Amino acid sequence: MEKNKQHEKELLLHMLFGTIIFLVLATAAVGLDLVAQWAVGIGVSQFTHQALSWTAHALLVVDLLLFASYTAKTSWLLIKELLS
Repeated sequence: MEKNKQHEKELLLHMLFGTIIFLVLATAAVGLDLVAQWAVGIGVSQFTHQALSWTAHALLVVDLLLFASYTAKTSWLLIKELLS
């Protein structure tokens, strides 16, 4: 029983660190989007603005997809552990 509790704690800790990593990458995406908006104000080319903007959006979408799949997988493992 004690081994199960330890494994449950490890899974919850993994979920916490996964969430922290998600937040760091999401913050980077938001920062990049803010840089794209700032770049318009200083007069960079439309191409540069679009490149920064699309990169920010792509980073956020990939981050969301990876976070959702990681959370689903880890939640499934935790549920299996709790029911065993």
